[in-house]
Amino acid sequence: NPEVVSSINLVYSICGLTQQNALLLLWLRLVYNTARLVGLTLMKRISWLVILLLVAGYMSSCGAVTKPVPFEVVPNAEPWVPSDEPTYLVVTGGNWSVYYSVPPEGSDFATYIYLVASLGLKPNPGYNIRILDVRLQDKVTVTVELREPDPRRFYPQVMVHPVAVVRVAKADLEPRGVLEFSFIDQKGIVLATLKADF
Repeated sequence: NPEVVSSINLVYSICGLTQQNALLLLWLRLVYNTARLVGLTLMKRISWLVILLLVAGYMSSCGAVTKPVPFEVVPNAEPWVPSDEPTYLVVTGGNWSVYYSVPPEGSDFATYIYLVASLGLKPNPGYNIRILDVRLQDKVTVTVELREPDPRRFYPQVMVHPVAVVRVAKADLEPRGVLEFSFIDQKGIVLATLKADF
């Protein structure tokens, strides 16, 4: 239902709520409306208790404000293709040699970490990927846009490696040390979760 999806996205974006909290708020709205229509006293009391619990959770999640993290798109992403499989990486000075035989051209691991999102090997250039947003709360959330070929267009049948790479200044990621990174698509679906030390 498009109305429900748009409500979830609206609630999800308020104060950086998690999808679970957004769905709980929508469920609460449904329970309350049902209680109001049916007029059940017990159901009304239960729903008010749930409202109080959710408001407390909402207030605590709003206290930890999601902070946008500035990033720069790496213009020549081709040297960053890690493999023929879909891959999501956080590449640092300490781990680059796990993925590459030499540091990718133009990399500066003293100042930056690199976020790599790759679709792997694809049969035509209709496939595309880009990093839309990077946010920091208690973990780093990287929002990725995945695009598939338009079925109404003709594409040359040539193998491609769609890859997106951005660099983030280490100074913009606090606290330093081990951080959890979660790559999600534009619908909020988790694509990969990993930890990196920098």
